Amino acid sequence: MPIHERSEKRKLYDKEYHKTYSPIWYKENKKEHYQKRVERKTKLKQWLYEYKKHLKCSKCGYNSHGAALEFHHPNNDKDTHIGQMICNVTSQEKILKEIEKCEVLCSNCHQILHWEMNNINSKTKVVLDICCSF
Repeated sequence: MPIHERSEKRKLYDKEYHKTYSPIWYKENKKEHYQKRVERKTKLKQWLYEYKKHLKCSKCGYNSHGAALEFHHPNNDKDTHIGQMICNVTSQEKILKEIEKCEVLCSNCHQILHWEMNNINSKTKVVLDICCSF
């Protein structure tokens, strides 16, 4: 019987079984589990570093070092930070999906962009406050 055709009774049994068994397995294999997670995280960090080597800042063209490149979400459609995805050992496919939503900027251009966004917003707020107070 294919997995997707399992009965509801079987699904419930599997769920209960894993709910009971998983903590026991984790307790018995904690060191190995932790070590594998550290290895996967290290591989993901290395993969991202290699990936960023081939990118450049979309504003100024900087591409001397991948560590100075950052991912900016221009449409505020962020599911999570790329760095957080690495820490959580998220799959490369999901990370790439998140990167597709982003604009690559060097650290300087990214900081300048956010500074300008915050200043424009605060200037607009001040103007609106002055205009609306009459």
